[in-house]
Amino acid sequence: MSQETNAAPRQRRWQKLVPIVALAGQRVLFGALVLFAIAYLSLFGLDMAKGASLGVALGRAARRLMVYLVQVARGDLGLSIAGSATYAAVPVAQVLPGLLAKSLGLLAVSLVVATVVGTVLGFWAARQRHTGWALLTMLVSILGVSLPSFFAALLLQLGAIRWTRAFGYALLPVGGFGWDKRIILPALVLAARPIAQIARVTSVTLGEVLNQDYVRTAHSKGLSGRLVMTRHVIRNAAIPILTTVGLSLRFSLSSLPVVELFFNWTGMGFSLLKAIAARDDNLTLALLVSLGGVFVLVNLLLEVIYRLLDPRLRLGTAREAREAREARSRSSARCWQGCGSRSLAAPCGPGCAGKGARRRRAPSTMCSSGEASRSTSMTGCTGSSGAGRGCAGRCATCPL
Repeated sequence: MSQETNAAPRQRRWQKLVPIVALAGQRVLFGALVLFAIAYLSLFGLDMAKGASLGVALGRAARRLMVYLVQVARGDLGLSIAGSATYAAVPVAQVLPGLLAKSLGLLAVSLVVATVVGTVLGFWAARQRHTGWALLTMLVSILGVSLPSFFAALLLQLGAIRWTRAFGYALLPVGGFGWDKRIILPALVLAARPIAQIARVTSVTLGEVLNQDYVRTAHSKGLSGRLVMTRHVIRNAAIPILTTVGLSLRFSLSSLPVVELFFNWTGMGFSLLKAIAARDDNLTLALLVSLGGVFVLVNLLLEVIYRLLDPRLRLGTAREAREAREARSRSSARCWQGCGSRSLAAPCGPGCAGKGARRRRAPSTMCSSGEASRSTSMTGCTGSSGAGRGCAGRCATCPL
């Protein structure tokens, strides 16, 4: 008995995870198709940039893609000159991990800064939503979203140079790679637009949630403000905020080449521009597919986190899976016979008697003729349609 009691919660948890795992599998397959399209379009664009005509570029890109996939299957990404510091050809597989680490580290720092600062500003603006500070925060966020990354980088570099001239020492380095002060300026530039966007969405979302009836009811029941905020407000506002964080990461990825070029941060974006200028197709293709893989991975993680945070999305996924199973069951079992009333009887093919009994177990209680006549959805009955003798013990379901 204890083993059955312990197995029931594990089974329920597994049933909750099955739709999420199925969704992740679908997204992985779709992501593979997206990466395949990115590789083909990258090769097509590189051929067009070299002066090939449209028809020639389309055919050549398809052939090169097949050859590239065979090489990738063998673990060979080709050789690169643009990725080498000595202009000697080096394997792309040797250069790529270092470039990924530099760019992903910069993106991670900028995303953490943007999420923390933007969420705090949004919380503050939502609490001050009936004052003039909320309007000022919205205006600043609009200006921040509208500010181009290259212009923000230029302003920060000029400010650091003027500080050095005015006080005689450098406050922050204006370029170069390093996991010290050199990461501050490029991380701030990448985080500028996400901070503004996250602050605006957080302010609007929390303002709407705080005005909901269930929040006022929670306050009227005597719950503390911290408990209401953590248990009722944040959980309902988390989905739009997470969506905005994901969109902000996509904005940061699109701005990555420009920011790395301005600050001489030798990561994926800097190397991508360098490889395109040097017509290094192997490194260009590997970097573009890697950036696409980051996009796909971010979208997959957001989809899973959405369903872990919001039970409504999990129920929707489980309901879709259950409806699909029921549809397959209905298509495989066409024989339905009414129970207790000839008006409920449906056409039944030969040899279908007994399928319902094998499909479902009969209930422990018997259906009376009155219950059968009142039934509107009798399925799985194998015997005669007589109300008193055919229904007793033979219907899988006998609802009242």
